[in-house]
Amino acid sequence: MPTLRYLRLSANLTKRQLAEMAGIDYKTLLRADRGMPIMERNLVKLLKALNEHLGTQYTLADIVEDDKG
Repeated sequence: MPTLRYLRLSANLTKRQLAEMAGIDYKTLLRADRGMPIMERNLVKLLKALNEHLGTQYTLADIVEDDKG
């Protein structure tokens, strides 16, 4: 199961780029990228942006909270 950080890096996106694509605050993206909890609606926005960019269909259940998995 991938982390958000792994997906962001796989998409070759900077933190700022992904935050802008998802329509969320940069600081929220920083927390998510570090594996810290964020509001579910923001996580859904991030996944939607990543799925559109990568052509994938990850769901909330597919994402681990941090790199320890």
